[in-house]
Amino acid sequence: HLTCFYWSARLCLEGLAADRPAAPAVTAYFSWIGLGGLCGGLFQIVIAPYLFRDYLEYTFLAALACMLRPAWLTNGLTDWLLGLIVLPRAEPTAPPTRGRRLMALGFDLGLAFVVCVLAVGLFLLRMRHGNEGRPLGNTPRILVDWPLILALFIAVPLIARPIRFGLALAAIVAWCWIGKDLFGVETVVFRDRNLLGTVRVVEDKSSMRIIDPLPGEVVRDPMIHRRLMQGTTDQGGCIADPTALARYPTAYYHRKGPVGVVMRHLDMYSGPPQTNWSDVRIAAALVGQGVPLGVGNLPLNAIGCAWSEPPYAIVGLGAGTSFAYAHPYQWVDAYEIDPIVVKLSTRPTPLFHHFQAARKRGVAANIYQGDGRRLLSKQRNDGFYHVMFIDAMNSDAFPVHLFTEEAIQLYFQKLAPKGVLMVHASNRHVDLPPKLAGTAAKLGFASLAMRDHEPDRQRLEYSSHWVAIARNAETIERWTRHEPELDQRLEIQPINVRGLGWTDEHASVAASLHPRQGWFEFLLGVLIVLLAFGAVLGLVEMIIAMLPETPRSQTPFGNEGGERNFGYQQRGTQTYV
Repeated sequence: HLTCFYWSARLCLEGLAADRPAAPAVTAYFSWIGLGGLCGGLFQIVIAPYLFRDYLEYTFLAALACMLRPAWLTNGLTDWLLGLIVLPRAEPTAPPTRGRRLMALGFDLGLAFVVCVLAVGLFLLRMRHGNEGRPLGNTPRILVDWPLILALFIAVPLIARPIRFGLALAAIVAWCWIGKDLFGVETVVFRDRNLLGTVRVVEDKSSMRIIDPLPGEVVRDPMIHRRLMQGTTDQGGCIADPTALARYPTAYYHRKGPVGVVMRHLDMYSGPPQTNWSDVRIAAALVGQGVPLGVGNLPLNAIGCAWSEPPYAIVGLGAGTSFAYAHPYQWVDAYEIDPIVVKLSTRPTPLFHHFQAARKRGVAANIYQGDGRRLLSKQRNDGFYHVMFIDAMNSDAFPVHLFTEEAIQLYFQKLAPKGVLMVHASNRHVDLPPKLAGTAAKLGFASLAMRDHEPDRQRLEYSSHWVAIARNAETIERWTRHEPELDQRLEIQPINVRGLGWTDEHASVAASLHPRQGWFEFLLGVLIVLLAFGAVLGLVEMIIAMLPETPRSQTPFGNEGGERNFGYQQRGTQTYV
């Protein structure tokens, strides 16, 4: 992607440099360049999100970028091959005849027509393999996409004619958009995008087996599992049907993972793990509401709140799965920067029901839209939360400002003295735990890594890697204590500190890559050097291109009398500037 972007940008810059005007028109020249940049930015920010629910314009514009190349041959490959054999030129320098031009045009248009036919065949073949809304079924992808592969190969001979080559690729891309959501065994029920990325909600309808501590093994056929996809990251979801399992925590928040262990210790009246799931122990407070208010003037609301569990918060709402653990009268806050994700849980008919279901059963659940760190810094709730979850990953990218030393200090300002901070550190490329452990050690805190290595898709349980941070070793041991017979897959171990932690002034992601990906760090450094060299070279070329050309004669213009008259030349009765 970076290579294609570099060459596309270079072609544009070369075109601008070739079209540079004389000095009097430089102001208008740069004004038009600025207006073009403004129009491009408005299209990407304002218009494109309304026209496309995904980044469809990316591939389309990438195909059209091929039109910017200069033409290699006058009549494409026809002039080089077919015309040379069928209608050879009398002389190599002679202009092409009318017959050669028509032959070249017919050849190129014929190829474009074949490309369109094959692209249409791709669409029809997709629809022919339909199976309950799943066109592929059990058919291998390569067998369904063979028209697309042929279309791409047939478009290759047009490469010498940039405009026709770019239009052919754009036609293929446009046809591939049709029915692209029909692939696979999942159904896309929602799709949207904004400046923060793309958001999709997909549904899986199939037989699933869930092993639950309370009812035992449960097999549902069919079961509707709804998942939230932010970019390429699966943020978890909910079971939309049957309703008996609507409160079942899935994905990274399942009860046998790191989150489940911490939430088990958050319950004030904890007994065996099988009983923590029930809200029966809150019944005493709810029954108290039936007492007439005139009897002893009892503060019933305060009594009800006294039976609730300690409050907790999460930065990164996702599908709202964390609300599944909330009990009546418990205070739970969620901070989410993406308004689309907030809408999925708060609209009248939510696609993810965990938040509204928690509100209905009496949970003091709140969602705050905005940057989590900024919102926390504005709220006056110091020492309020007992547990804070930081889960703001998106497509293997993460906001670094949520993991710096200053951010950790802010979180502990909001945590109770014996509270714990849980940071979701699962990432393919960045080794986040050593950085968090280094920051915790610098601040005098204790930290542990909590891993769940073995995912169980039949139970809708994903593997995850969390880092627990507390003010001292005693507190963190209390929050991470688990039962080996129940949490067999859970691994808790100390973290080896590697390098310095991140701060607001210095945070290098490239230096925090996994050790096995050192080659990636090396290639990234080489790429940065090449891009920097190319930027400097391009700047020098632009400066040289904008300099005025050196006149052939350095002698200033003058009249016949030899007087120096700079900038003017007298010819007869006319004066030329």
